[in-house]
Amino acid sequence: MVTTPVLKNNTIRYKSSRYSVPVGTYTKSKTASVREQHGKLEIYDSDGKLLTVHPLSSEPGSLVRNTHHARNTTEGVMVLLEDAKGVLGNTPETDRFLSYLHKTKARYIRDQLDIVMKSAREYGLEISRLAVRACLECREFSAKDFKDFADFQFRQVTMDQVQVHEPIRTAPAAPRADIPNLQLVRKDPAYYSDKIANGGK
Repeated sequence: MVTTPVLKNNTIRYKSSRYSVPVGTYTKSKTASVREQHGKLEIYDSDGKLLTVHPLSSEPGSLVRNTHHARNTTEGVMVLLEDAKGVLGNTPETDRFLSYLHKTKARYIRDQLDIVMKSAREYGLEISRLAVRACLECREFSAKDFKDFADFQFRQVTMDQVQVHEPIRTAPAAPRADIPNLQLVRKDPAYYSDKIANGGK
């Protein structure tokens, strides 16, 4: 790693060439670290966070730039965060979740917010709030975790509805056989005495 100053125009110098870094880098970090890797130049801020990767310049004195670096994307991200709050329900829990998501996934925050909002619209507000709460309780702050929790809550609610509405099935009653009324006929004791005397005849 080689340390080099960040210039006011948000560029750095390396081997007689200049390379652009994202707008606002100078105000946050006055130095950057650079490293050559497979024909590329990796540029990191003073905290070790990767800022950008450029192809190595083959012409001394040239400026290697990424036109995207000239744009201030902060405003766009803030608009997306506000949109996400509206989709998830503007609650303190939502604010905390989105704040952690922005902090931990800053580099991919646009993609992360896109996945979160798409999942929230698919599963609805109630399930989205349960998913946000689950993410906070488990300290899992990514769009994938949110989507997984929302999917689990959706399947759980669906199972509960099936169990509640499923009719109770009972075995059909066995057919009753018609048994004729039986009457006990009592004989006079003399009848049995005569039978015995005659050998049962």
